[in-house]
Amino acid sequence: MTEAELEETIAQLRCGWAKQKARLATPDAEYDAARAALEARLPAFEQARAKIEAQEDAPNEAFDRLGDAERAIFEAAPTTHVGAVAMLRFTADFLEELGINDTRVEDVLRDALRRAADFIELKAA
Repeated sequence: MTEAELEETIAQLRCGWAKQKARLATPDAEYDAARAALEARLPAFEQARAKIEAQEDAPNEAFDRLGDAERAIFEAAPTTHVGAVAMLRFTADFLEELGINDTRVEDVLRDALRRAADFIELKAA
């Protein structure tokens, strides 16, 4: 490439860059209209997102309240035979529903709790 050809190429590049800058600086009515339409819908989108998030949180909050209630039962100290029996039976039902992580006792633990509850009931009667 000769020096003249190189200078011509550089001039064309500069011209191209200038045209590109001018094009970028020129307002684009189609883009502006699309952006305005999108921005007009943004508040509705944010409201919908907030509503969805609130609906997703509701089951989690209910599950947390249930867990807190179950924990309160397990932390309670029975004051009567009837209360002790109720706690044993609740514990057995809880384990039956959720399962036990020890395969050596999982088939007998619930029944053991219920037998203990039966015994207390018989002794109290």
